[in-house]
Amino acid sequence: MSDLNRIWGLVVVLCVGLAGCQGPDAGWLIEGLVAPRDAQRLGYTSAWRRDLRIPQASRIASVQVLGDLLVVVEAPTNYVTAVELDSGEVRWTHRVGQHGEQVSPPVRVDGRILVNTQPRRFTLDATTGRTLRTHNLDAVVTSSPVIYDDLAIFASGGGRVFAQVIDTGRTEWAYQLSNGIDVRPALYEDDLLVADTSGAYKLLSARTGMPRWSGRSFARNSAQPLLTRFGAFVASEDTNLYALNRSTGRDRWVYASGRPLHADPSLIGEILYLPVPDRGLVALDPRTGDELWTVSSPEPGGRVAPIADDGARQIMWMAPRLVTVDTQTGQPMDAAFVGRMHKVFADPEGGLILVGGGGEVERLLPLIEVTAL
Repeated sequence: MSDLNRIWGLVVVLCVGLAGCQGPDAGWLIEGLVAPRDAQRLGYTSAWRRDLRIPQASRIASVQVLGDLLVVVEAPTNYVTAVELDSGEVRWTHRVGQHGEQVSPPVRVDGRILVNTQPRRFTLDATTGRTLRTHNLDAVVTSSPVIYDDLAIFASGGGRVFAQVIDTGRTEWAYQLSNGIDVRPALYEDDLLVADTSGAYKLLSARTGMPRWSGRSFARNSAQPLLTRFGAFVASEDTNLYALNRSTGRDRWVYASGRPLHADPSLIGEILYLPVPDRGLVALDPRTGDELWTVSSPEPGGRVAPIADDGARQIMWMAPRLVTVDTQTGQPMDAAFVGRMHKVFADPEGGLILVGGGGEVERLLPLIEVTAL
């Protein structure tokens, strides 16, 4: 057993022994998804709690922060609920499409919320939830669009990439790849990176759809590509993470993980995070590809997901715990049990959004921010 795993074990034992740290079952004896003292130990306090009361026959399909709203989509009913981020009050609930249709996570453009099913796109008023427009899509899609100026850009299972003018639904441009696309494109500035099921990837102009360069991995691309200020990144089932020069498409470095890669890489702060099966979460230097550290879940087969970085520490979701680790070393600092969690993620204002499987939602804010208020 590695020293890091021994430390994890000590953190878990200490956490269980602390009076303020509740186990998964005891967590529902208190109000909220996380015990107040646990939240404070991690540097947060509860701003508000809201129970959306999702029916037992339904589930949460997606949830994300869109401007001043937290937007939740239920399946298979396709109800979209907008919760005010500051207060936790429900602003509106609206149903889109037909029962059972697949609804992709919504995106926001100014005062509009864009929601798409596989064949159609709905434009909702962000204030009222009222449907403003409905447009048919050029092809059947399984993911949300990326937004570039006045364009909603989609990728389809048939390999068609197309840009639709948001207000009119007119197709501005389209580009056909030779194989299907299962993952959402990546956008950075005016570059659009798409990766298909054959292993090919291509950089397009987001404005015109014209190709700039292309490349290929040696197996299927089932993880969403990533475009950042450090360049382009493609994680492949051929076990490699490719770091590409954004201007030329040439390899800057290649990280050999030893495992087929299925999960999306992510950049938080100055660290590139790569989930690797049977290993855990690998932290890499995005400039060089050097491995900084690796964190594994104490639960067999458990998933580790990075959430937020405040410079000195990284907040992670390691079911059923929220965990803080040292950003420089990856060594654990503290942990808190959280009950019945569906998802946890950072909001743009430095808070954390906790979502329970039954529709319980809680927003945590940093203690410093709350004190300042």
